[in-house]
Order: sequence, then C-alpha cells, then structure tokens
Amino acid sequence: MWQDGLLQEQDVPPYVAMKLGGEYARLSTYHYLLEESDSTWCSFLSPEVGCTIFPSEELHLGVHLALYYSYATNSGGVLTYREEGR
Repeated sequence: MWQDGLLQEQDVPPYVAMKLGGEYARLSTYHYLLEESDSTWCSFLSPEVGCTIFPSEELHLGVHLALYYSYATNSGGVLTYREEGR
C-alpha cells in the first residue's frame, strides 16, 4: 500500500461472502402478571464485503475491515391486535 512507515507495498485482496440460514425468534411482552409470546422460524441472509490488511510481516497483526447487512424474514403477532366493533 504505502512505501513509508509501517505499511509496505503489498496486495490487499478483497473478499465477498454470503451467509444463509435459519433463525429462531421468541417474541414476548408482559402485562403485569401475564405474558403474551410468539415463537417463529425464519430465513436469514447476510451479504458481506471486506479485506484484511497486514501492516508488516514481522508483527503478525492485522486490521480487518468489513461491511455487512443482516436481513431476517421473521414476523410475529405479539404487539399487533385486531380491533372490531367500534
């Protein structure tokens, strides 16, 4: 990268990754002594891009930089209600 200081001229290879899977969520709310809860399974998706920079071969330390976004499709009916008759 840089010729001066700690960083020597080197390649910083980027990477792209995708995490896929299932996720379990338990949603609950409390009304004084009563509990209302809902359990759901959903799909999980998380794309990620990043790179790892090693300033020097002698230090054996590096800096990992990454950007990612996590998305899940879970939904529940704990805090929603239907009001009829008004």
